[in-house]
Amino acid sequence: RPTAGWPVPRSLLVRLLAVSLTVAGCAIAATAWLTYRTTSDHLQNEVDRVLETDAAIYQELEDYARRHPTWDSAGPFVSRLSNRTGRRIALTTPGGTLIADSAAPDAGLPPAPAALIDVASGPADPQLPPAQPAPAPAGEPVQTSSRDLEFNGVLLDALTACLTRAGVPHRVRGLAGELRTVEIGDPSDVDAYNDCEGQALGEARERTTADPALLYLGTAAGRFDPVSAAVDGRTIATILVVAALSLGVTVAAGLRLLRPVRALTRAARRMESGDTSARVTVKGTDEIAGLASAFNAMADAAERTERARRAMVNDVAHELRNPLANIRGHLEAAQDGILSLDGALVESLLEEAGILERITADLRDLALADAGRLQLHLEHVDLNDIADQVLNASRARANASGVTLALESSSPAVVLADPTRIRQALGNLVDNALRYTPPGGRVQIVVASDETRASVTVVDTGTGIEPEDLPHLFDRFYRADPSRSRHTGGSGLGLAIAKHLVEAHEGRIDAKSEVGRGSRFTIELPGNGPASGHPRHDPPVAARTEAP
Repeated sequence: RPTAGWPVPRSLLVRLLAVSLTVAGCAIAATAWLTYRTTSDHLQNEVDRVLETDAAIYQELEDYARRHPTWDSAGPFVSRLSNRTGRRIALTTPGGTLIADSAAPDAGLPPAPAALIDVASGPADPQLPPAQPAPAPAGEPVQTSSRDLEFNGVLLDALTACLTRAGVPHRVRGLAGELRTVEIGDPSDVDAYNDCEGQALGEARERTTADPALLYLGTAAGRFDPVSAAVDGRTIATILVVAALSLGVTVAAGLRLLRPVRALTRAARRMESGDTSARVTVKGTDEIAGLASAFNAMADAAERTERARRAMVNDVAHELRNPLANIRGHLEAAQDGILSLDGALVESLLEEAGILERITADLRDLALADAGRLQLHLEHVDLNDIADQVLNASRARANASGVTLALESSSPAVVLADPTRIRQALGNLVDNALRYTPPGGRVQIVVASDETRASVTVVDTGTGIEPEDLPHLFDRFYRADPSRSRHTGGSGLGLAIAKHLVEAHEGRIDAKSEVGRGSRFTIELPGNGPASGHPRHDPPVAARTEAP
């Protein structure tokens, strides 16, 4: 049962939301996975390239620091290096003072540097080894050399000054501006020489290399991280936006979808409570509109069925009430002595009982047909034989009514049918035609057949039927002329029974009429062709007429 205040579609809306969010989540996950798979190699290659480039930048700046005592003129060098590598390069002092930046001054710096460039306190460059003395035999000099003439000149001056202060005999060979060497004569002075060389190396570095500097590296666009930290935030924001849009669209679509469903539910509950006038408004041509149209069609059919049921109950009560009232009235009059129980009274009572019996039998046939329990005893039969039997049975009534009754046929019309039921259906059509044909008129039974079907048609020259009455001719208890009673217009069940009997044989029955010129009722049945060995009691009748 639905919960209070919210009808059954609530679960449908929840399921729609779940499906939408699941689809959105799967789409996001699939997109992320595909993006990761297709870009991971590219990103790895990019990172490797960036690291390689950054290492080269660091090496060049370190070389620059070794060759220059200050960073004062590093700006142009940094700009050229940035243009060549495609990276942003910024240098600051350890205290944070900007030395050089390849980007705009207001671009800002990241919180941590990429590296510290400090060649003064670092190990000696293996490409530029300082002078190293080596022990030599007594009386042989020890030589040192350097390929960096500038650094070597400073180093040589500091070394010689230290050796002089230490009292170590030494000699400098070579011309100024060329590679020069220092010789010591006594190998026992090697330790003193080594001490002086260390001091001279530190002094030379302080005098010929730049001060320590912090290195910041970034992208050419100004960002300092190759993959920005904001990416994670944008990814999460994108996921939330997609989920929110999916949720919003699903809610809007679900509510729009559920409006007609709720309308259908309300209309169905009205019908459940007995209101067969409940209908829903049909908008559009989609599946929901189709469902609404089907519901309205069902409601129309239910309303027609309910009206027919009520009318049938009223008609049955009316049809049964009159004969029963007549029988009771006659019997009460006979009981009171008003009427004598003679032959005329008995005949009248028998007539009323016969009417009740016919109505009861007709209703039973209709009930069996509605329940699908109408039993048929099928056999090969010629419609000419059945038409001949009906003609003979109706001859007396036709003579009494002053109506000409005729049968016309040109060939056998063999069908597989129950002869009793087909005779009953055809008899009802002939009886109906005689009832509505005035004296001097004509009722004709026409039998025809082809390779696939056989038909029998009842044509009369009666008063005809109004066009608005034609669709209802086969309804139960329907009379085209409401003024006719059960004595003059029948019970109103004959055509309905004929229709059920014909349809039980997988055939069809239809009616055509023109006011003032008569009517035509046709029964069509599946034909079997001439039945092999089928006995014929009479030859085909070309034309037989019974005149009054």
